[in-house]
Amino acid sequence: MSTHLLCPRGHPSPTGSAPESPNGVEVLDIVYLLVVAAVFAVIALVATGVEKL
Repeated sequence: MSTHLLCPRGHPSPTGSAPESPNGVEVLDIVYLLVVAAVFAVIALVATGVEKL
């Protein structure tokens, strides 16, 4: 996807590569792992609640 389509007319297109994230770890990967862990925690809580019924 070319970047010139994302910029309004009269504004220069961004140049160069995207900045590197710290420690070479993508932030979205960390967020994804946290969301997956949270989903498993919720499932465990629901399963514990159902077991008590």
